[in-house]
Amino acid sequence: MAQIHQLGDGSTVFAGQRDDGFFADVGAVFDLVAIRNGTGATGGGKDFLAGYAVHTIALQVPLSQLDNGSNHVVGIWSATDRPKVTVEARKRVRQMKWAQVSRLGNPLINELLIPTQLKDKWNASTPDKDKQFEQYYSNSILAQLLNKLYPQFGPFKETDRQDLVAVLGTGLKSPNLNFTGPTFADEIRLNLSIAPTAPVGQGNRLGVLGGDLAGYPNGRRLEDDVVDISERVVGGALIGHSLPLGDGVDANDVPYMTSFPYEADPFSGFDNTKGQLFPTHP
Repeated sequence: MAQIHQLGDGSTVFAGQRDDGFFADVGAVFDLVAIRNGTGATGGGKDFLAGYAVHTIALQVPLSQLDNGSNHVVGIWSATDRPKVTVEARKRVRQMKWAQVSRLGNPLINELLIPTQLKDKWNASTPDKDKQFEQYYSNSILAQLLNKLYPQFGPFKETDRQDLVAVLGTGLKSPNLNFTGPTFADEIRLNLSIAPTAPVGQGNRLGVLGGDLAGYPNGRRLEDDVVDISERVVGGALIGHSLPLGDGVDANDVPYMTSFPYEADPFSGFDNTKGQLFPTHP
């Protein structure tokens, strides 16, 4: 594959189009968590991302460059910047600076936990300043919504959610899974001493909740069903309220590759399934 390059430090990098490996009933989840079928545990969802491609930058880094040999846990986050241009007409001065407009550690944090009026502020900030947002983890908006929409499955604990603070903000210390220290920060935390439990695409889709310690929230694999996992954790799976919530979409629409960069080839434009085929006429 021409887009794969070996770097001098032993890392491998890919840049190019890939099938969107994320799978979710996006329309339902963001429409007030409208579960289409029961609690979402028996399928019946619509994968809104099926048939779409994404621009992908993938890195494969030698373990020796990440593991310092002490606690074996790393915290990772990414950010997207765009140019911010200031033009002064009279002086004919054009200044360009880069401004952070988005970031991501754990999936769905901005979408499901951060209030609407603070989403831009959260996107422009960095994880070391996340203490200011901790209240929205411990007092979950999503749990409040679940209580209103699905009282028959509740009650869902709305306040003092130290389980969410731990799993999303510091990593889990008890059980000792991926604790990075007391600093509250939105990062994907991965315990490098836990070996993969299955080939790519074949791990338990529920990750740690499914007994697979190599899955989300210990890192995030392509096959991890982060929507179902997140809804169940907010529902109280870590504090004794184990309810099989979900969006009814359990896997990607196409198999993943078994080698780097792991995401499947993108669909061709000719084979696009999203558009409507116009009928023939004389």
